[in-house]
This record gives sequence, structure tokens and C-alpha cells, in this order.
Amino acid sequence: MNFMLTKKDVKAPEYTVPYLAAVTIEELMPALKKSTKTFRKLLKNVPEKKIDFAYAEGKWTLKQVLRHLIDAERVFQLRALWFARQEGSGLPGFNENNWAANTDVSKQDWDEIIEEFKAVRKSTEMLFANFSDEELMREGTANEQLINVIGVGFVCAGHVLHHVRLIKDRYLHSKEDNDTKGDGTNTPANDDGNKNGERKNKHAGDDRDKKNGHSKKRNKDENPDADKKKKKEKEKRVIKADF
Repeated sequence: MNFMLTKKDVKAPEYTVPYLAAVTIEELMPALKKSTKTFRKLLKNVPEKKIDFAYAEGKWTLKQVLRHLIDAERVFQLRALWFARQEGSGLPGFNENNWAANTDVSKQDWDEIIEEFKAVRKSTEMLFANFSDEELMREGTANEQLINVIGVGFVCAGHVLHHVRLIKDRYLHSKEDNDTKGDGTNTPANDDGNKNGERKNKHAGDDRDKKNGHSKKRNKDENPDADKKKKKEKEKRVIKADF
């Protein structure tokens, strides 16, 4: 089905802003398919040692993240269908941390969870592909917050892309890979390296400034006429700018 609607037609609550911002495609179905392709490509590059890895104490493992994406996608599907069919009543929210705490993924096979995600995402794509523009514009409340059906669709796409970024930053490029000790914070793994680099560059800049200062002083002493000429040119530029 060809849609006349775009991302500009989305109505969604504030908490969805990071998800919507992650989507750079304006049409819903291409956006969903692109996020699917991006995530499946990422999953192919996950090393086995990372499957049960958490980047800090109390954080989800990568396997739990994937389970969360499946659970959330199913909730989004229900919301879209509920609002499109104009059931009338609102839907409750859900606490993803409670859901994760009440789900034992330790005995679940990684490859089977991946296949489950593929099946759920395919179902999402088929669901939204068969909505008319009229159905996509219908609205409803979830967790007492207003959202329209097309908004739910873009949230599906963006929620996955949001987690793609987090997985890359905090799981696949973690402090564990750099053989450094984590401090249990939520900061990206390379923050310490960047900060140290900034301090190093700052000291290097100070040395350069000192050298440049000595160089400028020598040039001024060696050629005072050139310095006077530059001063006059600067005064002319200021006068011209004032007019």
C-alpha cells in the first residue's frame, strides 16, 4: 500500500523524541525496513563472548536487550492495532525493568531469540503495510499519553535504531575490550580515553603556545616596520566595518 503520509504526520509523546530522532527516513515502510536491515547486520557481528555481557553492574546483558526489543515490539503492535481499530479505551503502560526482571533469558538460545526477533519484526512490517492512511492517522492513549498509529510505527523503527547505537557504544566497544576497569557508571566505554586525550592535547597546546609566543616576539623585534604596517591595516578594517 502506498502512503501519502510521512514522519511529519506523527503525533507522539515527549519520551519518544530520542526514538524518532534516530529515524532519518521520512516514509514509514522504508524506515521500518531500514531499521530491520541495520539491526540484523549488527547481530551478525556480535561475538559469542558478548552475548551475556553487561557493561556495568545492574545493567542488562545483550541477551536481555534483545528480549526487551522483542517484548516492546509486541506491545507497540498491540497499540497500533488497538488504535487503528478504534477500540476506544486507552492502554496501560509497561515497566521494561520489571519485565526484564521477570524473564529468565539464561536458558534461552541466542540464535533462537534472533529468529524470534526476525519473525516479530516481519509481523510489524506486515501490520503497518496494510494500514490505510486513515487508519494511520487514528489516535489513542497508551500510559495516558496520546499517540497516533503512524507515530507508533516510527517508534518501532526508532526504538531499534536507538538500541543499535547503545549496543555499539556500550557493548561492542566497551571498556572490557580496552582492558580497562569499569567504574559501574552509565557513561560510554571510551569516555576515560577521550578525557585523557583532551588533557594530553591541552598540555601539548600549552607547549605550542609558548613556542609560538617566543616566535612572535622574535619576529616583532626583527621587523618592527612590518608590525606597524599590520597595525595600520587593522585600524582601516575596523573603520570600514563601523561604516
